Amino acid sequence: MSYSEIAHMELINAINSIKSESDLNEFKDMLARYFASKAESH
Repeated sequence: MSYSEIAHMELINAINSIKSESDLNEFKDMLARYFASKAESH
């Protein structure tokens, strides 16, 4: 199994745990912070 396939499964598991709009907003904010941090370090 490739890393992208593993990442895909992990994201699906995380998304399946979203039960409210506030959970969704928190998840989106977390992803935005992660990718912003990655962009700043390159």
